[in-house]
Amino acid sequence: MVVKRNWRRLRLEADVVAVDVRAIVVIEVKTRHERFRSRYPARRAVHAQKRGRLCALARSFARNNGPLCRRFGLAQSRIDAVEVYFRRTLFGMRRVSAIIWHRDIA
Repeated sequence: MVVKRNWRRLRLEADVVAVDVRAIVVIEVKTRHERFRSRYPARRAVHAQKRGRLCALARSFARNNGPLCRRFGLAQSRIDAVEVYFRRTLFGMRRVSAIIWHRDIA
């Protein structure tokens, strides 16, 4: 269940904060054109430093939303990454060609 989108705390931002079975899930979404899928995969953009910031953001969310965490019995946190690849149509619109979900990357 999605709890917040584009949640900010100080200088950190989470694209999506969700609740999974007994865990707060901070989801980083990366979007790329499909022609760069093999050379520059989106998951590479979520490097160790970024994962550390996302872990800090998950702890901050748990501290600032205590009633929500107690209500759902959330005891842990998880960091996920979602890769979204698109291609352009004839009229310049974006069409999603692939979505890849990486669970528990940190």
